[in-house]
Amino acid sequence: MKNFIALCTIAILGVGANTSRSKADFLVKLQVGGASITFDGTTQTTTATGGATVNGTIDYSVPGEISFLNVVVSTAGTTGGFKISSTIADSNSPGSPSAATLSLSSLKILNQDTVTPAAFSTLTITTGDTGFTSPAGDPTAPVTSTISATANGSNAHNATVSFNSYLDNTDTQFGTQQSVTPISLTVKPGQSQSDNKTSFLNAATSPYSLTQVAQITLWKGESLTDGSSGTTLATPAPAALLLALSGMPVLGLGLRIRRRLAPVAA
Repeated sequence: MKNFIALCTIAILGVGANTSRSKADFLVKLQVGGASITFDGTTQTTTATGGATVNGTIDYSVPGEISFLNVVVSTAGTTGGFKISSTIADSNSPGSPSAATLSLSSLKILNQDTVTPAAFSTLTITTGDTGFTSPAGDPTAPVTSTISATANGSNAHNATVSFNSYLDNTDTQFGTQQSVTPISLTVKPGQSQSDNKTSFLNAATSPYSLTQVAQITLWKGESLTDGSSGTTLATPAPAALLLALSGMPVLGLGLRIRRRLAPVAA
């Protein structure tokens, strides 16, 4: 019943989720081994560590959004590692009355490492923002994580994807204080997989942070498309609306019963 309530809430109220664009500290971090590239949507700066270099095309022109194209993260600059493109990374911090959201869409990921002995390599994508103040006050807030992925038809090996969403009442960047049930996908060549999970977390105090972590493991030379991934903390639907939604099938059944029991004219 709680999952039904959460999904109904997101479907009804999610349209207004992206109304605010004042970022507290919106970050997207790409990591392969010890190398990482971090995009900061608040300061509109990009940093690289562990042998990685700032590269590709990066767009911070829309507040609250980060787009990047053909970015390579590798311990050897732009050689090997993973090549990643994202149409958009988005946060609506400090949130809206209906929902607080993080999302990534249209990710294209290629394991372009064809040199190192390791057959499989893992890319970690961490997205987070702080300063969420709305919705707040609910000790059992429905938080939903969702992800979909498609493996290239030319792949010869299964790709694996894990996805975790977190809410942190200490407002820590990339905080993992409370977790939604994790998602794990095995994506066969040429196929698509998707899943969503809802957990009820404590959002009684604010500000709080939201974080999502995706780990994609691919065979060298193979690729995957992440159609979308996101984390949503939604305002619970009003009790009267839930009663109406849950009662509709019952009312219909009652109508059928009354019709069947109607007296038959002599």
